[in-house]
Amino acid sequence: MATTASLRETPGAGSGLWRNEAGLTLLETLLTLAILGIVAVAFAYLQSTSLRFFALSRQEADLQQNLQFGLNAVTRELRQAQGVTRVSSSRVSYTDRDGRETAFYLDTIRQELHQRVATDPVPDRVIAEGITGATFRTLPGPSPLLSVSLTGRQGDRSASVEGLVTVRAP
Repeated sequence: MATTASLRETPGAGSGLWRNEAGLTLLETLLTLAILGIVAVAFAYLQSTSLRFFALSRQEADLQQNLQFGLNAVTRELRQAQGVTRVSSSRVSYTDRDGRETAFYLDTIRQELHQRVATDPVPDRVIAEGITGATFRTLPGPSPLLSVSLTGRQGDRSASVEGLVTVRAP
């Protein structure tokens, strides 16, 4: 005869899996651990994939921001210039709004876009980093246009931006 304080049923009183027993069997414990392990591995994989995607997105955003900043600086200066004096494939020289001879050029070793003011005792100013290519060319037309193209690379990402500037003749 079973007492009410007993947590186990009397042998033979119940059958199947749903007997009133305290504790878990070894099989139930191992099955629970296996399911929790699979869930943990899936969560870790999802988190590492998310972090990798975030890093790549951040890298791409930084590259685009650098390129756009460099393009904006060049186009702003050239719009305000008194005149463009010389254009080569990787360098543009101009007279700035204060009458100083100035140039934008690419330092291919450091991969930086620089601005040099001829009369300024301060070394060349770095405008943008991660720039692997800078192309300047004049376009024919009724008003002088200058095409500015910057290409950059950061990690395994590369991008480019391009802009047009109406310039004054020297």
